[in-house]
Order: sequence, then C-alpha cells, then structure tokens
Amino acid sequence: MPDDALNRSWVDWLATHTPVDSVIVCIPFPFRPDVAGYQQETEWMYWQTFHGRKMVNGYSGYFPGAFLDLKLSMAEFPAPESIHRLRGLGVDYCVVKRDSIFAEPTWRLAARDCLLEPAFHDDAAQMDIYRLMAMGANPP
Repeated sequence: MPDDALNRSWVDWLATHTPVDSVIVCIPFPFRPDVAGYQQETEWMYWQTFHGRKMVNGYSGYFPGAFLDLKLSMAEFPAPESIHRLRGLGVDYCVVKRDSIFAEPTWRLAARDCLLEPAFHDDAAQMDIYRLMAMGANPP
C-alpha cells in the first residue's frame, strides 16, 4: 500500500486549495503497454479517492481513441503539444513525481515559460504540483 502519511501533504493541498471541479493529470502518465506500466496509475487512482479531483489518467479494460492519442503526446511531456492537448481536455493542474524523467524538464519549463506555474512542492513525498496557465496568460 502507498504510504498515506508520506503523501498526505500534496493530496490534502489538492483537496483544499483547488476548486472542486478542477481536473488534474498525474505524471508519469502510463506509456508502457504492460501491467508494470500501469502500477503507478493504481497509486494515482488511490490518491484520487482522497483529493476527489477529476483525473484524465487512469485505466480500465477499455481505452478510447482519445486516451490513446493523449498517451502518445504525454510521452513527450512537457512538450508544448502535450500542454496544449491537456488544456484542450480542461486540465488545470499537473502532479509530477520528482523521481520521474519528466520532473526536471517540467521544472525548467515552469522557470522560463508561462505554460506552467509552480503551485505546490512536497519535499517529503517528492511531488510537485503545477498550474496550467491559460492561453496568453502572463506569469505573475
């Protein structure tokens, strides 16, 4: 089982500091086609039962074409195409696991661009949450 105490801070932040109708994506997004590739998804889905926010990732026995298209573009996250696709799906926040290959490029993009804005950092759980900025938004 995932460590509830270790992950409580970022999960509680999502539950208390984001609008109830917020949509999130959790990264890494699954891109391997095997069962092991979806192990992280089960944890993301577990945490969703606590923060209650809608997620664009997850899994079931059926993968619609739109999900498969998203899956392909998420392999290149945080490339602009993936950010634009997430915006088109109504995603408001990205939760990024720091030990993933996506953490450093995401941090670098947020530091230099207005596509992502750092929203919350959890050093204990090694998770970072970024707000997707609206098209044409200027950083604060």
